[in-house]
Amino acid sequence: MISQNSFRKAWENRKLVGGALKAAHVRPDYHLYEDLFQEGLIVYAEMLEELATNKARTETDKLSFKKVLWRTLNRLKREQNSVCVNAAQYG
Repeated sequence: MISQNSFRKAWENRKLVGGALKAAHVRPDYHLYEDLFQEGLIVYAEMLEELATNKARTETDKLSFKKVLWRTLNRLKREQNSVCVNAAQYG
């Protein structure tokens, strides 16, 4: 379970999540931006919880950025595939 402290730290450093979304080419006007941002905050809080004692904060942030980026790219890929499948079925 993720602690409230980890969520607070993730929120205070939410620019990391925004940067990961930007690196994935997700613009703020994209219809799933808010969902992806919230998921990114959760992933970041999980990483803060997991790596709290093992690594320095800068190392944790680097790993968290990569994980948020890859999770975002995977979600976008799934979204694109579901749109293609729906278009093939109904188009």
